[in-house]
Order: sequence, then structure tokens, then C-alpha cells
Amino acid sequence: MQETHALYARHYLYRYQGMKMKYLWYVIMPCLPIFLYNILNLLDVFGVNTSGVPRSITISIGITYYYLFSETLVGLSTVLDTNQKYIVKTGVSFRACYLSVVYSVYSNFIIRYFVLLVMFSFYEGYYSVNLIYALPYTVFPVLIATSVGLL
Repeated sequence: MQETHALYARHYLYRYQGMKMKYLWYVIMPCLPIFLYNILNLLDVFGVNTSGVPRSITISIGITYYYLFSETLVGLSTVLDTNQKYIVKTGVSFRACYLSVVYSVYSNFIIRYFVLLVMFSFYEGYYSVNLIYALPYTVFPVLIATSVGLL
């Protein structure tokens, strides 16, 4: 467990160390695609959607789950190469390397999820208890990406 936390801290928690506004980057970077898409949608770049759920809500949820899948897939397929010297030097287990990637992916998801909850509060009628279902549904893209990433 300590190995996993050390790798997670090394790659995720200390990523913006030494930068100005380092804590703000933890929110901006995972949510940048959501912010950009919603700004473009507010400027009517994609046209006006008059029926159903606002496009920005649908796409923001889709982006969130897409990044769950893609960050897991890319992270797990490159984690051993990225940590090769660290593995040889410290003898950290492969399991700890893989788990640290999953922790990073879920950290980004939690940040995106809270930003989505704030975004939903601006749209009347779409903020409901059903948003809790988003949390257990994260298991499916992560499991599929983990399966493919480990191959």
C-alpha cells in the first residue's frame, strides 16, 4: 500500500510542485476539455439545440467517461515504461504501479464529477438524485480499459 501511495504521490500529487497556482492546476487540467466545450457552446459555435437536454450537459458527461477510459488505457499501457528506472532502483511491485494509475484516474474523475455537479446546478430541472448513479457506472470503462491496457 505504501508503494502505491508513493507512486501516486510521485506522479499525481507532486505533478505541479513548484508552479505558481499549483493547487488550481489540479482542477483546471482535468476539466479543461469540459470548460472549453461549454465556453464554445455558450458562444453558439455548434448551433442552437432547442430540444431535449442541453448539449453541454450531454457532452460534458460523455467527456468525463471518455477520459475515464482513455486515461486508464494510456496510463496502464505506459506505466511500466514510465517507471522502469524507479522499479529497478526501489523494487516497487507492478501491482503498485498499476494501482497508482487507477488512483490518478479516479482522482481526476472526482474533480470532474464535482465540476459537473456545479454545472448541473446552473441548469434547472437536470439536477437530480440520479447523478449518484454516475459513481458506480465508472467501474465499467475503467475495467474495460484495464483489461485492454494490461494486454
